[in-house]
Amino acid sequence: MLFQIIIFAAIAGFFIYRLYSVLGRRTGHEPVPGKEAKEPTLRDANVRSEGPRPAFTGPGAAGMEAIRRADSGFDPDEFVEGARGAYEMIVQAFAEGDRGTLKRFTAGPVYDRYDAAIAEREENNQSQTTDIVRLAKAEIEDAELDGKTARVSVRFEADLTTIIRDADGEIIEGDPSRIRTAQEIWTFERNTGARDPNWVLGRVRRA
Repeated sequence: MLFQIIIFAAIAGFFIYRLYSVLGRRTGHEPVPGKEAKEPTLRDANVRSEGPRPAFTGPGAAGMEAIRRADSGFDPDEFVEGARGAYEMIVQAFAEGDRGTLKRFTAGPVYDRYDAAIAEREENNQSQTTDIVRLAKAEIEDAELDGKTARVSVRFEADLTTIIRDADGEIIEGDPSRIRTAQEIWTFERNTGARDPNWVLGRVRRA
């Protein structure tokens, strides 16, 4: 299986593994969308290889070993590649109010939070534009296998701009020339016992 990018065929399709590849307004906790990204595929970050593979090292090593025992094709490098795509795609979908994409790549509680923020914008006749200038960092922070549920947390650091416009197109919040740095940890999850190879975004928190 390819996890090989949820939020994630997914950077063609973001977990071919790539989570369905590629995960706001106000980043404290909500992602901020940017440039259009190809639909990712956080699918299982699984890549077949011949011969024994070296043990994982670094953050989340024990968790990644457990995940690989449950899913022999799991590959952390492929996972991170898919997660980068998912981040861009989910942030973009949130800014554009694309509920369909968000529903595919996020778990219920995360989707509900995004949906509520989008509904508030719509009620106030506002629109959001987010531009990811640079995705500077995407690194695995932790990993675990809880029963059959695999979870991998990725630390993202992105430079971006976000503006909110009113019904007349006037900017009421943000500055298109002001770049801010968003630092968040996104936790992707998937049921290793299910046939569906895609990962979804299960949690977002400040780094």
